Amino acid sequence: MATDTAVTDAAVTDTAVTDTSADTAVTDTSADTAVADTSADTATSPGCPVAPHAPSGASLSGTGRYRTLAGLDVSGLPPRDITILLPADYDTATARRYPVVYMHDGQNLFFAETSFAGEWGVDETIETLVGAGAMEPVIVVGLHNTSERIADYTPTADAGYGGGNGAAYVAWLADVVKPAVDALLRTRCERDATGVMGSSLGGLISLYAALERPEVFGRIGVVSPSLWWDDEDMVGRVDAYQGALPARLWLDMGTAEGGDANGDLTESVALLRAVRDRALARGMVLGADLGYYEAVGAAHNESAWRQRLPAILRYLYGATPLEAPTTLTLALFSSQLSLAGRAHTSAIVSTRHGSYGRLTAPNAAVSFAVSGDAVSVDADGGVAAVAAGEAAITASYSGLTATATATVAGGADLAWVTFDVTVPAATPGDATVYVVGSVPALGDWAPGAVPLEFSEDTGRWKVSLQLPAGATFEYKYTRGSWATVEANASGGDVSNRQGGPAQAGTITDAVARWIDQ
Repeated sequence: MATDTAVTDAAVTDTAVTDTSADTAVTDTSADTAVADTSADTATSPGCPVAPHAPSGASLSGTGRYRTLAGLDVSGLPPRDITILLPADYDTATARRYPVVYMHDGQNLFFAETSFAGEWGVDETIETLVGAGAMEPVIVVGLHNTSERIADYTPTADAGYGGGNGAAYVAWLADVVKPAVDALLRTRCERDATGVMGSSLGGLISLYAALERPEVFGRIGVVSPSLWWDDEDMVGRVDAYQGALPARLWLDMGTAEGGDANGDLTESVALLRAVRDRALARGMVLGADLGYYEAVGAAHNESAWRQRLPAILRYLYGATPLEAPTTLTLALFSSQLSLAGRAHTSAIVSTRHGSYGRLTAPNAAVSFAVSGDAVSVDADGGVAAVAAGEAAITASYSGLTATATATVAGGADLAWVTFDVTVPAATPGDATVYVVGSVPALGDWAPGAVPLEFSEDTGRWKVSLQLPAGATFEYKYTRGSWATVEANASGGDVSNRQGGPAQAGTITDAVARWIDQ
């Protein structure tokens, strides 16, 4: 489940600084199919002239590997800092040109002191991957966000949050920033060497850039995208898109991001699977021009994105094709089912490729088998509770197998659990406190589903719920929305609270602060 403000796949308050399966079976061809490696090219491709001079006023400052780009026409957008990371050999390999990746939320990429909730460690990750021969050197252009982040990173206005200036932002990136970078640095400016990447709303606008300017951006990193935005407008755009496909497209999501109204898998992952399946239907191939990954247990925050950054960059800018898969893992959105509660879940089948490569297979391409009578598994990896007990589920894919255990509690196997919490003195007097978590009794992450009652005698908030006995779960407290979720004492992200194994009794907590205070 997402920490801080991003649970519904990117709650926009963090911007203050913050057909589900393909009809055709998919074969993982990562070991023998890949986009051509361009790392050795030292000249600009034909038909891709480097800008003869920088736009008027544009300049680079700084020494070493970190530079600052300034003096650009902002085209009506808020002015922003632009931090550039150069390859380690940029000053010595003077005949070499480099691919470029433009990354949103640039203040979070390199330096902890400028980040909102932790840096990604892009510089350290690239150094490790390039040193291991797993990634080609690249130029990273970090575009810092502004107070207009929501508007800049959204192509349409959302009824609840506004925004909708993304077209102007993408045009500025493609027509102002990129020409300046191409003029001032030794870039490979063709679209197949030019990437755009971001997370949350930054992932949304990166996907939009791929659809709107496919002649400019060819390597696309879509990390935890806010596909819920404006009634899932972007999913419809992807479905209708008939233009040029990216040279490489990366899609990912943490399995602890977003709500789970249906009790099987989160809406965030369901939407991303729909985008993946559209890419597969257009002819993209997993492991070749399509990278897709569901990070088990990962929340919606910088820490989670930093953790999977090696897999993202290994795929988008790999110096060699992905290795053949050597390890298969099988996970379930919930391994604890109940005949009286959560009765369905979904499988997550992933492969490991060498030290850094990670992919998640479409369940329709996986063979499933069940040992035991407690659950059944359909052809798309949907797991249903059938009877109380345990069952072993085996997944077979790409010549590998993996097993996971599902436990089903009977209707009587429930425990009364009381949540007892104190909240900050600054909590508004008319507020209601809610508990939200990863099981149906806790609302499946719906932020306003389970209200607590306030006791004037004790000054505490309480609610008693029946949870599947022995179940483990994650949870948080809110005031009814992800814009009012609990925070740490400094006002930053807090990890999901851990509960269980559920048994009769009381869980006593204290909220240090609310994110909006």
